[in-house]
Amino acid sequence: MNILVVSQYFPPEPGAPSNRVSAFVEAMVRRGHRVTVVCEFPCYPTGILRKADKWKLFRREKRDGYTVVNTYVMTFPVKNNIKRMLYYISFAVSSFFAVILLRRHDVVMVSSPPIFFAYSSMIAALIKRSRFIIDIRDLWPDTAKEVEAVSSGRLMKWGAFLERGLYKNATRIFTVSEGIKSKIEQRGGKDKTSIVYNGSFEEILRWQGSVAQVRERYGWTNKIVITYAGIIGLGQDILAALPQITKVRRDDIEFVFIGDGPQKADLVSGFKREGFKNVRFFEAMSQAEVIPYLYASDVLMVILREIPFFNSAIPSKFFDSMAVGKPIITNVDGELRKIMENNQTGLYFSWRIDGSFAEAVTTLASSPELRKKMGENGKILVADRYLRSIIAERAVKIIEESRL
Repeated sequence: MNILVVSQYFPPEPGAPSNRVSAFVEAMVRRGHRVTVVCEFPCYPTGILRKADKWKLFRREKRDGYTVVNTYVMTFPVKNNIKRMLYYISFAVSSFFAVILLRRHDVVMVSSPPIFFAYSSMIAALIKRSRFIIDIRDLWPDTAKEVEAVSSGRLMKWGAFLERGLYKNATRIFTVSEGIKSKIEQRGGKDKTSIVYNGSFEEILRWQGSVAQVRERYGWTNKIVITYAGIIGLGQDILAALPQITKVRRDDIEFVFIGDGPQKADLVSGFKREGFKNVRFFEAMSQAEVIPYLYASDVLMVILREIPFFNSAIPSKFFDSMAVGKPIITNVDGELRKIMENNQTGLYFSWRIDGSFAEAVTTLASSPELRKKMGENGKILVADRYLRSIIAERAVKIIEESRL
């Protein structure tokens, strides 16, 4: 089949959305399909385009077995509501024309959010009589409302209208958890929605590099290193948890944050203001770059903003954390917590319970045996059930069957 994949985010941009879409594309290529990807010029999460890309409308390049078409996006390092909408809508417009101008494809698959380009791609797919498949990583506009990224009631109603249209016109719908699947089915996606968990990559699970080298370089040889790797933004709201983190003042424990995002500068200054020295920040890294740091850590954090809506989420870093054989501490109370506790791969805490985070940290810091056992449990679980390559191939088979 000729398959067109449209996603605002795609490698070399870091993060879970890029990794998920990349896994789909690689599975499609492995199964012999001709694949083209339409995505923005790389600018996420910093909001900064390379100088060479600033005024380009389109660029086409060949990668390993597929074609990538980058399209224009209006982006800003700091986004208010208006700038955020310009960012989303500019890609919705440019990607629409890309889909229209490219040859007809048997399938147009989009990965959302954002929702605006998903809707414009759906219209283009209908015009070109292509089957429309949508991958819902997160519910929008619900998420935007919950993290206060969008406050306009009119925008929320518009977003809900777009959402219903996507579900109605999709041939198949993929999503990442039971909780989100249930909500999609209530809103028009009944009988065509499948769960496609994020999972982790085999290269993460099988990595064989030098952990000692990383630990020696940063003076971690005799420390318990507790790491968060990912976006530092509204959806995580780590800034609100600063008072709980700074209660853990032990010389043998160091907190590490790897990534960028709108809350990073405030988080850095917050630690300085509190006089908290056992913390280290790194810039965002590609998946290949971050793997040694995950393996060099002792405990990995999976953090989301503490709102009921996010209890249905299962961030991809949950699977990556288990793949590297490290215990997890998380504040996500839902399907993720159930998987973690049923398989004994980590500990739950809540920022709302004073001392809960410190207790989880000190429990794991004080027990090398517990860390080892939980880490081994996680690695086995990913190898058995949550490898991205296998999960993505199942999804591609569903796409293939949808033409029958």
